[in-house]
Amino acid sequence: EVVRGYRILERLGRGGMGSVYRAEQLGMDRIVALKILRRPLGLEEQHVERLRREARLVGGLDHPNIVRGLDVGQHGPYHYFAMEFVEGETLRDLLRRRGALPEAEALRIVEQVCLALDHAHSREVIHRDVKPGNIIVTPDGTPKLTDYGLAKGPSDFSLTQSGVTIGTPQYISPEQARDPSRVDIQTDIYSLGATAYHMLTGIPPHASETLAGLLTKVLYEKPRTSRQANPRVSPGASFLVEKMMAKQKRHRYRTPREVLRDLRSLAAGRSIVPRNWEGDFEVHEVRRRSRILLGAGTLALAVLAGVVVLLQHRVRQEERRRREEAAEQALVEITRSRPRDRAGLEALRDSLDAFLRGPHAGSPSRGAAEAELENALKFLEAWDDASGVLLEAQRMLREQGNWRMAAEYIEGKVQGFRELGARGRDPERMLRGRADEIWVQGEEEGERFVGERLAAAAALPVEPDAARVVEDRLRRDRALLLDRYVKSEYQSPVDRIDRVLGALGQARATIEESHFGKSLREEVERALRGAEFGAADALLASAEERIRADGLLQALLEEIPAPAARDFRGRVPRERQRVRELCRSWLEGEVARAGEAASRGRFAEALSILESAEGRSLPDLREPAAALRTALEEKRRRADEAVGAVVEGMLAAVLQEMGRRDFAAASRRLDEAAA
Repeated sequence: EVVRGYRILERLGRGGMGSVYRAEQLGMDRIVALKILRRPLGLEEQHVERLRREARLVGGLDHPNIVRGLDVGQHGPYHYFAMEFVEGETLRDLLRRRGALPEAEALRIVEQVCLALDHAHSREVIHRDVKPGNIIVTPDGTPKLTDYGLAKGPSDFSLTQSGVTIGTPQYISPEQARDPSRVDIQTDIYSLGATAYHMLTGIPPHASETLAGLLTKVLYEKPRTSRQANPRVSPGASFLVEKMMAKQKRHRYRTPREVLRDLRSLAAGRSIVPRNWEGDFEVHEVRRRSRILLGAGTLALAVLAGVVVLLQHRVRQEERRRREEAAEQALVEITRSRPRDRAGLEALRDSLDAFLRGPHAGSPSRGAAEAELENALKFLEAWDDASGVLLEAQRMLREQGNWRMAAEYIEGKVQGFRELGARGRDPERMLRGRADEIWVQGEEEGERFVGERLAAAAALPVEPDAARVVEDRLRRDRALLLDRYVKSEYQSPVDRIDRVLGALGQARATIEESHFGKSLREEVERALRGAEFGAADALLASAEERIRADGLLQALLEEIPAPAARDFRGRVPRERQRVRELCRSWLEGEVARAGEAASRGRFAEALSILESAEGRSLPDLREPAAALRTALEEKRRRADEAVGAVVEGMLAAVLQEMGRRDFAAASRRLDEAAA
């Protein structure tokens, strides 16, 4: 909802004043055509008043061939005018699609638009911009006149000043080209005649490569008749168009009703072409006056009067032609260069302004000069808009350091300049060039950023999980790189980070899947649970040797930051160190258990514990157990010798007692020996 109460559905068109949208009027549940004034113009009272005046003029009209006005207002910075939405296409698009129309269809459209003009004329409203683009043809063939943005109402004394639109040059009348403020209904009749010419022939009545040349033709050149341009056009229809487009207003239809009268005569099969018509209103008028004088019996006087009238007309025409040629030549010199750059346009604007203030100000070329000035101002306005886009992009770079945002902002605005056509082409080219420059600068800054981030990764402390830390940081850096510096992930800075991330991933996969995989880790754990420390260490030593011998893996480790490489290289050595610690701890427990058994005199049990511990432990950790076992074996030998001597002494005592036949004493001695 740009405008309260309306939901925008799609844009139908765009012009100098603003855009027209198909919208839903929420409160009325209907589709409307919503004209919204461009925001910069909404700040200028003259443009706002122009929109409101159009709404007032259309609101005072009620005709089936005129698009109805519905609502006008303001919502925030937006000024809008809601109109009846008409299904169909403009006559301009219809002619582009079909070319020349059948005569009957073209005259039917002329008749209905003429009825609309007659209705507007009855309320003293002059459209001033009748053309195919402002006529909508519904699917059933009904034409509807729209866009009263240039219309002149009964209270409008002067609405045109230098630089304001005067109409569409291919369809405006000569008097509108000279002074757009001094027009009447005959101007609309001329423009409808030019539109009829386009419908009957498939081409506009005048064409030129320059605006000045086109207006010169409108002012001075008579176009080929519609019958000459298209032999299928009837003489009556061709004369109707000629009379509607007569350059002198006295030769033109004075009101829409006169046009309607001749249209109905044509429809009834009656001729509207004057007798002895030779295709020139001036000649026809002289001859008509001569015939009147002849009828009074004054042939010589009639001829003389005709010659005098014709000579006077030719002299006036020649004097006017010389003045107008001088003004036209001056205007041609001013507009010859057709600049499109800002400096050239500003110089053109100043020259045209001087032309309009100088001795040629009252010439017929004034209209062309005003049109050229308006065109130059529109081109300059496009340059101003483009400069505003660049300033906003520079602010993004300065405040946020985001090259991607700045470049995409410019590229997002380019479409609007493309829609402006020729006047947006050079600003669009400039903006595209600046966006490309920002992308290049962003890539250069991205390279610098990647270099800094890789250096920071190389300076990280070496930790057991350094590879994961490095990888996480580089992935965040990659996302930041895509967000702020580069256009796509295929550019050099991203590729540089991707190569490092790829090497990290491949190195991890090689170690964790090939050399120190899950099955090997499980086998080591099983050995540790069974206190088979030597077996566990042998498995790990084999894995460590395979890692050292893997040339591809070693090459990958050279490509990644040093902390991550040291982390990968230290995976197996750290695991072997863990096995050593577990083995040392386990040995301490076994030695303590053997010592306790020996202290209780259970030398055999103690020695058995120590022998088992030596077999399962790591070779370089066996010394404490081996030393204790040796000591216990020596102690047991000495103990055995001492016991043997005691037993021998006791047995000798027993034998002595038995020699004395003291068997009771001998029995006691045997019990003591056994104990």
